Amino acid sequence: MLSWVYRHKGKFLVLGAAVAGSYVGGRWLLNKTSELQEKRRSSELEEARLQKHCENHCKTCLSAVVCLLPRLKEAVQAQLDAESITEQLRSKSAGKVPLWENLKIVCFARVIVGVYLCCALSAFLRIQLSILGGELSLLHRDQACDEGSLAQQQYLRSAQHLMREGLEALVGRVRKAAETVLLSYSLKHQLTAEGVGQLLSDIHSLSSSHRPTNSSKGVCQTSFLVQFLLPRDQSFQSPEETSGAAYSARDIIESAEFSMVLERCVNQTFSLMCCQISDIHHSAAQSETTLPVARVIPLISDMFDFIFSSHHDSLTQRVLATPELQKLSRNIFEAFSRPSE
Repeated sequence: MLSWVYRHKGKFLVLGAAVAGSYVGGRWLLNKTSELQEKRRSSELEEARLQKHCENHCKTCLSAVVCLLPRLKEAVQAQLDAESITEQLRSKSAGKVPLWENLKIVCFARVIVGVYLCCALSAFLRIQLSILGGELSLLHRDQACDEGSLAQQQYLRSAQHLMREGLEALVGRVRKAAETVLLSYSLKHQLTAEGVGQLLSDIHSLSSSHRPTNSSKGVCQTSFLVQFLLPRDQSFQSPEETSGAAYSARDIIESAEFSMVLERCVNQTFSLMCCQISDIHHSAAQSETTLPVARVIPLISDMFDFIFSSHHDSLTQRVLATPELQKLSRNIFEAFSRPSE
């Protein structure tokens, strides 16, 4: 027996090595499979966490914007006061043509301003909440309170700038563009639904021209709306009084990527507005295909109320649901929720 084992010892060694290798390989494969499954579960949990945070941020941002909409609407109405012009038209029996001409400019201008404000404020707050949410997820509860309070104060200051100095500058720019475009359109000029949309597009194009450029390359870097979002004073420049989140917000808002997303929101909103105007125009014109500018003015005035409405499926909700804005917000939250290496 021993001699037989001795003669076949080579085979036994090979067999033993094969069995041992199979065992080691099997254990390695099981461990590797377990690791992959664990990574997959972690990835799925992280994905679900990010999705939940994005949904919460969207709801929080919607609530914040909806709360600010009445104040924004009042601020726009104060600078582009169509209501007082309408009262004058009702009370005066003569000299109404200049009032109608002024009303024409005011109504078109404040619809454009309304679209800009809705898009800019929605994107602005969404980015800020993503930064703040990501940073607070890394901080201790006590630290988060101080940092969060400071960042919220900075954000509120920026929103106040948009509703005051920023709005005043924006209104002046859009009104000037509206006056230029509407100069050749008399009150009797006939407009199709497409013609009304083209008028709004022309005013938008003229308002958004002369954008900031990179001085070295001469190419567009930021959306023209950014200059109305951010104050140019020392609000963000004092390390003792400014949070890191506020510094980060300014860097992102001045970036080309944010401008691309903001432009996408604006273009999408104008497309939606043109569809709404087309439906209203067809209803008002009935069997006719055109309407005079004088009859288009009330339709444009109604669109101003639609922009600042807070009903279900409002314009604000559609802006916040823009895929590009959601993607940017998610990426920002994910980046700021990771610990620094």
